[in-house]
Amino acid sequence: MSNHSDDDDALFEQLEAELEQDGTFDYYRNEKIRAHKATLKRKSNLATRFQCYPNEKPLLEILSDRTARDSDYLLVFANETFTACQHLMHILRSVVQESSGTYKIYIVDAVNAPFLTQKLNVKTLPTMVPFKNGQSGPARVGLHGLLEDPVNVASVCEEYVQQYIESCFPDEEESESE
Repeated sequence: MSNHSDDDDALFEQLEAELEQDGTFDYYRNEKIRAHKATLKRKSNLATRFQCYPNEKPLLEILSDRTARDSDYLLVFANETFTACQHLMHILRSVVQESSGTYKIYIVDAVNAPFLTQKLNVKTLPTMVPFKNGQSGPARVGLHGLLEDPVNVASVCEEYVQQYIESCFPDEEESESE
């Protein structure tokens, strides 16, 4: 019986040696490492670049810092009870996870952000206002142009949202693809 086990061990050692010689183990190991790095990057992006605020006070504190204020960010006015806002927030979360840009996405509950909503003249939810180098860009009001089916708010298209963000922060997205 011990002889049979020794033969199996020898056979497994021979198979392992052959796999190592032809690079199969290296390939699978490298693929696994790449997949783990991608997962870590997505988690890091979400933790550092996608932030939700129930009111404007903590957001105003962050933006009072000149470095943060002069960085690139997308300010999203939403209300989590609105279906359209829920769908958009889900897509934005996905887009920021996959992006290698440096912009941030700040989502604030518009109901609890009277100063910002008045200052930026927000009347419809969701509203997205891009800020590049501290300067506000044109606001995207509602989901117009982001839906695959114009009568279905659940059809927010990730590709359209990604294109919108690329148009807001073109320098970052161009450097990503190079």
